[in-house]
Amino acid sequence: MDEVQTRTRKPADLSFYGRRLFLFLASTLSSTILLKVAEIQFLEIIYCLQLGFLIALFPRRRFRTRLFRPAFVISALYGVFMVVTLISALAALQNDFYFPSQLSLLKEPVWITFSRIIELTVDVGAMVYLIQLFRTDIENLIFALRVYFWVGVAACVYSIVSFPLNVLYDLQLGTYVDVHRMRGFFNEGGPFGVYLISELLIAIVLYRQGWISRRSYGVGMVLVGVGAVGSQSKSALFAAGLMLLFNALMVKETGRRLAVLAGVAAILCVCAYLPAISEPLRAYVEKPADFEYYSNFVYSDPNYVYGRVAGAFIVPRMIAAHPYLGVGWGNYGIVRDSPQYRGGAAFADYDDAPGLGLLGTAAEVGIPATLFLIGILFYPYFYLRRIEAPLVIKNLALMQPIIHLFGGQLNLTHPWVITAFAFGLGYFYKHHGLSAYPASALPSVVAGVAASGGFEGNEAVVSG
Repeated sequence: MDEVQTRTRKPADLSFYGRRLFLFLASTLSSTILLKVAEIQFLEIIYCLQLGFLIALFPRRRFRTRLFRPAFVISALYGVFMVVTLISALAALQNDFYFPSQLSLLKEPVWITFSRIIELTVDVGAMVYLIQLFRTDIENLIFALRVYFWVGVAACVYSIVSFPLNVLYDLQLGTYVDVHRMRGFFNEGGPFGVYLISELLIAIVLYRQGWISRRSYGVGMVLVGVGAVGSQSKSALFAAGLMLLFNALMVKETGRRLAVLAGVAAILCVCAYLPAISEPLRAYVEKPADFEYYSNFVYSDPNYVYGRVAGAFIVPRMIAAHPYLGVGWGNYGIVRDSPQYRGGAAFADYDDAPGLGLLGTAAEVGIPATLFLIGILFYPYFYLRRIEAPLVIKNLALMQPIIHLFGGQLNLTHPWVITAFAFGLGYFYKHHGLSAYPASALPSVVAGVAASGGFEGNEAVVSG
């Protein structure tokens, strides 16, 4: 043990700084999705470079590596999903395509599916690598959690500080539209509000473990709370309600389950009468019903002709026409103008996306593949439930399926980082009693993990 402890305390080498830089960028840029080259996020480029570097090192490891078994299982499941989507895209070639103007090669049939598969491969690979970094050294996990939390707090501070400037000079820095909804480093307030739920969960983990001070926790929670309220995110409210509902259904004791269900029902009833929530919901119901007729009068209004309103009208028609294989992953924008789906509504002059999350995915890959995908997304939660991880860690694992359910695309980077956090925390909880180790005990924890050589019986050997 002394030898291992000495080894963990030697001066940091270049590989140490390289790992920390990667963790810093993953925790930072996953929360700043506005930073892009064309339509590719900065972090996706970094993920590609990192995975290329790891592949180049694979021969030096004699084409063998050890993976956390749950990470290996989830990777294999995503591999099956990608094969199915490719078959779906090939079958969709028999459909009629209506290409919008200025369409690039990577958005044409089959090619767009390949690009989606590559993006998903990169995201899954990055998640697996993060899990490996977290489970081999708890200090990596703590570092990444702290960075992720403080970047979220910085996003809230950015919105709060810019609010008066936006009101006075209409700059729209950290807020947008006339009501100045806070959006931090995101595109919209809705996704920003859902992201802040993960911030609250991570803050609870950090504070309970003694990895941030009481003052930092208090200040951070206040700022995140202001950002959540300022985002005016209906998605965040429904995401929180869905999380409570799911937790209630998983409670074994009938009395507690009924109590939580009653509380969720009461909250939903109150929210249904709030104008800020009920009026936008009514608009989401009424606008698609009139979309086919009214879109021809406002054909130049992208808020009506594109996005969720159009998707709410078109997607159900696509699912009804192709329930098993869909129209091809990524093909929504190049088939949505077909009269079969669009009816008599206005044409889309530019590439469009439904913005309906997994419902839009069902239109593109079919119902069976979407249900399979949902099962993969919930796999981390059920794994953590099986090992009886604390509730806050299980709820972190719920974030990714909830984010995708409420409109988040699979290529968003921060849900994959959150899932890696959940796996890393679950690992140390199960095998080293996470809650029993304050920050002062970290050297011995790290030494114990190194001495044990990972956790036996929960590794898969991958060879190529």
